[in-house]
Amino acid sequence: MRAWRDKCSPQEATVPTRAKLLYLAHEIPSAGNLGVTKTKDRLLRHFYWPSISRDTRNFSCECDICQRLRKVNSWLSVFGAMQMAQKRK
Repeated sequence: MRAWRDKCSPQEATVPTRAKLLYLAHEIPSAGNLGVTKTKDRLLRHFYWPSISRDTRNFSCECDICQRLRKVNSWLSVFGAMQMAQKRK
């Protein structure tokens, strides 16, 4: 009787760590720092782990670029609302 042998060695079947996956889905130029929802959706196309939502949210909140963009966007939305209010008068 022949013994079954796996053709895939342990070195070939390595899965990146969660931190590496989050980095790849969020930080690389083709990902574009698109925020929590789009980063999570990008990860869910190929991977899943129980705390993926929380990990993605935490990673995005710690991202320097996302924090800067969030502040600029919130300031612009307030400024835009002020301009619209002035136009109505």
